[in-house]
Amino acid sequence: MNEELRYEANGTPSTWLVLGQGGQHALLTISPAVLLAVVAFRTGGADRYLLWGVFATMLCGGVGTILQAVRFGRVGAGYCVLVATSAIFVPVCATALASGGPALLATLVIAAALVQMAVSTRLSILRRLLTPAVTGTVIMLAPVSIMPSLAGLLNQTPANAPLAAAPVCAVVTAALVVGIGVGGNAALRPWAPVVGVGVGAVVGALFGIYDTRLVAEAPWRRAGWASPLAPS
Repeated sequence: MNEELRYEANGTPSTWLVLGQGGQHALLTISPAVLLAVVAFRTGGADRYLLWGVFATMLCGGVGTILQAVRFGRVGAGYCVLVATSAIFVPVCATALASGGPALLATLVIAAALVQMAVSTRLSILRRLLTPAVTGTVIMLAPVSIMPSLAGLLNQTPANAPLAAAPVCAVVTAALVVGIGVGGNAALRPWAPVVGVGVGAVVGALFGIYDTRLVAEAPWRRAGWASPLAPS
């Protein structure tokens, strides 16, 4: 018997434990989801659709997670399975945005979903072909194909920002993500992307590469409440 096992697969944890675990999983999922959406849309030259892309990503991930937990017929696992974005789809999404805009991207998302649903029903047949070595290699090589486009994003900084601002932010973020992912313990490794992006954002703020004008000029006045950031 495993005395460290606190709950069975169909067990019912306490409410506070569920809220804590749910909040932790949400933090670990939201940050990479938003980041990958930003990378895909900016790499594909579709900055004006960026807010729509982030919203669609969060909506689909939330609905998919709910379906996994609730289970509707044969759809869903019946327990908490986080549905989030994957870096392996970034190159295809960026190419679709550059070629046909959001319409082509939405069409490809639906087509890919149908293919994945069909393949999942007969996944056991492909186990001898899709070995961990094959799938792992594909997962690692797919994001590498967009590295030239990502390098171009380092130039998108304010005109008065230091030349070293973007490279330093990128190096600090990558070093933390890789360092924690490789050298961190089992409890810290899932937080590697969050820690890397958070510290990278702080470094960027120290360099002054953030444009807070859009935040200050946003229509914050709602229901009689006035934000201190809103212009007078």
